[in-house]
Amino acid sequence: MADYDINGTIFYHLALRHMRGGALKTPWAAAWESLLNATPGLSERVELIWRERLKNSRQLARSGVVHALAVRPGRVSARVEDPLTHAMHSVKISAPVASSDVWDLFADRAGATRESAARLASGALEPAWVEPLLIKRADTTFDVDGALLSASDAPQPLPAAAWLVFAERLEADPWLWVLFRGQTRDGLLDRMEALRQAHAKQKEASAVSNQTLGEGLDMAGFWTMGSVPETPPQQEQADLLNRLRNEPCGIRVGKKRLSRMLARVIAGSLGANP
Repeated sequence: MADYDINGTIFYHLALRHMRGGALKTPWAAAWESLLNATPGLSERVELIWRERLKNSRQLARSGVVHALAVRPGRVSARVEDPLTHAMHSVKISAPVASSDVWDLFADRAGATRESAARLASGALEPAWVEPLLIKRADTTFDVDGALLSASDAPQPLPAAAWLVFAERLEADPWLWVLFRGQTRDGLLDRMEALRQAHAKQKEASAVSNQTLGEGLDMAGFWTMGSVPETPPQQEQADLLNRLRNEPCGIRVGKKRLSRMLARVIAGSLGANP
């Protein structure tokens, strides 16, 4: 398969592997193909036309009428050959690029754990991430040779053939869906890292603003790698020393109470008796 980037991906002479029209495997491909399903409430005649055109489109897609297919943010472009006249047609399938909020949500979910972030970094997209990037039928438009087709009409064979080839490519490489929705893997990883740093700063700022000498004392932040923080004002140290002596916490290092160890350090800095 060809490499791709944000500038587009081109595949040549693709043939569907699902020769019997079997169910697509990935939720990304299934979500795309489901947009071609007939809407409920159609007359029996219209629904029959709809099904027959999709059946014909599958046969056309398998026969290789889609000579090239390019994927860019918000657009799938294809060159499709008419099997009767052998004329080449330009087909474009478009949808809005996902908004920045959607990508932040996606990056948050993907970076929720180290394991999921590692999977994303290795090129794996999880089914649970499909929902934020779904599109509706009304979001997609067909353009054939510069003429816009209605998404509510029964599928036309040539553009639907391009649609089905794209579904096949999505099964082989779900990252094309991410590209189509306006992002790349590197872009997502950068976004995840930026969000992670922002969350860390926010958490740090919150811990500092909420820290008190009493119940809100952040022991993990106070005792890091065996060292105490910078010396605060003498009175604050004295108050903290009294609290550590009079209200010892239950945390132990070996057999020694952590609060007693801290009290010794602070007392030493104040020149007081431990």
